[in-house]
Amino acid sequence: MAKNLLHSASHIIAVSNEIKDLLIREYGILTKSISVIPNGYDDELVKQIQTDIADQAIGKNITLVFVGGLRSVKDPLTLIDAFMMLSEHQKNVQLHIVGDGDLRLIIERKIKFYGLQDRITLHGYLLHGNVLRILSSSDIFVLTSVEEGLPTSLIEAMALGKAVIATNVGGIPEVVKDGMNGILVSPKSPKSVSEALEKLLTNLELRKKWLKQQ
Repeated sequence: MAKNLLHSASHIIAVSNEIKDLLIREYGILTKSISVIPNGYDDELVKQIQTDIADQAIGKNITLVFVGGLRSVKDPLTLIDAFMMLSEHQKNVQLHIVGDGDLRLIIERKIKFYGLQDRITLHGYLLHGNVLRILSSSDIFVLTSVEEGLPTSLIEAMALGKAVIATNVGGIPEVVKDGMNGILVSPKSPKSVSEALEKLLTNLELRKKWLKQQ
């Protein structure tokens, strides 16, 4: 059905070059029939949020944030495992998870099993403005997806000047350049996520440098 719909379209818009390549390779779509238009963000809203939440201190109580559906494709369970590893020797870190989905009950059980109820906050579904406020108040944005196009939450986090850690999948490497404006990690790897977080948490100057680059 997807193939028939794609071939009947007069033109197709892809949010990343990775998706464009997939359409050509897997569905036989002609290159000239595809345009790449990345996801964007509301610049005026982002600036207003930054004005409302200004002059925040960096380096004392560190806040991590994940924004996405609590579904297997976003793989929030890997982030919980990574945070557990990190929490064993980083005591001043809090994790905020924004989003909802069919993995919520499993996540709640895992948080309780690890004894991290006072360190991890599940916000559930929030209105867009509230999501941006939590993003703006955070220090590090983390995304552990196993598949992606070009996630809007990542673009908004970078627009808000956050240091980012994201998996090396889909269109993410098109905006996150490893070691230059963020850290790319392997999917399904709590160890690599934990190590990337440790790198940022122990290197305040690197976090400040990336904040200035966004």
